[in-house]
Amino acid sequence: ASYTDLYVCDAFGTAHRDSASMTGVPKVLGHGASGLLMGNEIDYFSKVLGSPPKPMIAVIGGAKVSDKIQLLENMLPRIDKLVIGGAMAYTFLKAQGFNIGKSFCEAGQSFTDKYGEKKDIVDLAGALLAKAK
Repeated sequence: ASYTDLYVCDAFGTAHRDSASMTGVPKVLGHGASGLLMGNEIDYFSKVLGSPPKPMIAVIGGAKVSDKIQLLENMLPRIDKLVIGGAMAYTFLKAQGFNIGKSFCEAGQSFTDKYGEKKDIVDLAGALLAKAK
């Protein structure tokens, strides 16, 4: 960071993490900026989370439900359909009682909600499915 005059990060997918590239370098420099790609993602999510065009189908993937649970909860009332793919689908399948074998699942992991209460990720996935019905 000591050789840097300007720092721009475009990694929207990791913007929620407290890592060197997201918070460390900007802290050392005293400033940081988001790039064009991150700006486009923020604009898109603002539209979708504000007043999305209908019908709206959200396709969410990745591995960790814990990284996306707040987004899913916020999107749910605004969308018509939700498609969950990637490894995170196994957490939702487990929440429904399916045998997922050795597939990746965040079972045993907890998430602290906005009220400071810790909740099991599989239980949260089940509650989200119940809301979606």
